[in-house]
Amino acid sequence: MTRAFLGLGSNLGDRAEHLRLAVLRLPDVVTISGVYETDPVGGPDDQGPYLNLVVELDTDLDARGLLALAREREAFAGRVREVRWGARTLDSWCRTPGCASAASSWPPSPASHRTS
Repeated sequence: MTRAFLGLGSNLGDRAEHLRLAVLRLPDVVTISGVYETDPVGGPDDQGPYLNLVVELDTDLDARGLLALAREREAFAGRVREVRWGARTLDSWCRTPGCASAASSWPPSPASHRTS
């Protein structure tokens, strides 16, 4: 089993509900962080603030599997990728070794380098 971390964020629609449903559909959840509201970084100026959290998983999934799982959660939430760094019902990012190289076609958020 591998300890993995997925970040989830939402700034469209019922943000808390999008996060709640995404977490409920994740396998192998160990713990969930508190929820934090943050301003968007990059993208259009007319976006609302995000609600964000991090989920710790104890999983057998490798980096590609984690990214596929994250994309599935986004699709379930109705995410549409029309505007780069635009508002979204659900955003997900992997903070686990190997995820960055596995996501070569999926660039991280402009703020993904932040750890706090």
